[in-house]
Amino acid sequence: MSTRTTGTIKLEDGAALLAADAHGLLRGAAQAGALVRAAASEQAEGVLSPLRGMSPRSVVLVAGHGPARHAAALLAQLGTAGAGVPVVRAGLVPRWVGPLDVVVVLADDPGDLELAATVARAGGRGSEVVLVAPAEGPLAVAGGGRALRMPPRVQGPDATALLRFVASGLAVLDELDVLGAPVDLASLADVLDAEAARDHPDRELFASPAKALAARWSGREVVLAGAGPATTLLAEHAGACLLRHAGVSAVAAELADVLVAGGRLDRSAGSGVDPLFHDPEIDGPLEQDPVRVVVLATEDERVAASLRLRALRETELLTAVEPGTPPPGGTLGELLVLAARVEIAAVYLGLRP
Repeated sequence: MSTRTTGTIKLEDGAALLAADAHGLLRGAAQAGALVRAAASEQAEGVLSPLRGMSPRSVVLVAGHGPARHAAALLAQLGTAGAGVPVVRAGLVPRWVGPLDVVVVLADDPGDLELAATVARAGGRGSEVVLVAPAEGPLAVAGGGRALRMPPRVQGPDATALLRFVASGLAVLDELDVLGAPVDLASLADVLDAEAARDHPDRELFASPAKALAARWSGREVVLAGAGPATTLLAEHAGACLLRHAGVSAVAAELADVLVAGGRLDRSAGSGVDPLFHDPEIDGPLEQDPVRVVVLATEDERVAASLRLRALRETELLTAVEPGTPPPGGTLGELLVLAARVEIAAVYLGLRP
């Protein structure tokens, strides 16, 4: 078996990987199940009980940047699919909100004064406000005494907070009964715990989906896409993770745009020449490996995506489960597993001794 590396660390060397995780990113990404379980506990304790029985005109998900923005986009897509009430996302609280609306603020910066001002306006107009944000700072104060608060219960790096925001948002949407079916957050937490166990640093490369991803993407130019609206959002999240955690620039695009690009992505295959012995003045430019197109898909999207990808040479269909395997946690579980897996893979790629 060939040895693959992340930076200069062998992916098979679990001790070295953990030692290089100076900022706790691996640990943060691996605690996705704990983050979802914390949101389930808050919901069970009645933190969101004032929302029960409400029939809001709309649910507005407010998030500015980073994991919070990606979480808001994914939640809005899930809410739209549920076809209960309109679920929209915004960078700031819209001016039209009023007493018939629920405003959910996803933020990790307690000192965001612009966001705090719009939160105060929403509360002043009688909107029900849920703050998924730190319990201190101007943002918390702006919510006043009426805002429902869901501060972080499990501490971890802000860069791995996507699933914390998603879980808290799911708890809110579930309490409002706008998703079309109940959400079992405890079961989803178990699904994510199982994924974290598969991706543990001590696991061998062939047995760890995240390590395998890191190995396949190492040193390659990658284009990310999704087979559907929700998986396209996850492709954007994956691209952000690769840039944030590994310094890898990976384009995230609509699958239709990738297919239109077609042959332009199929660069000539690598020459197999060791770059150490390559002289560009004598041998000419070193040939590049073809761009690898990675398409994220749920089990329901698998067949259609596979057919569409036949037109491309270097492709990878990334799913949470093996073909024909019932996805644990349903489609929602698949989406959360994909989010966790690409994040852990990106962290592996970025580790340095």
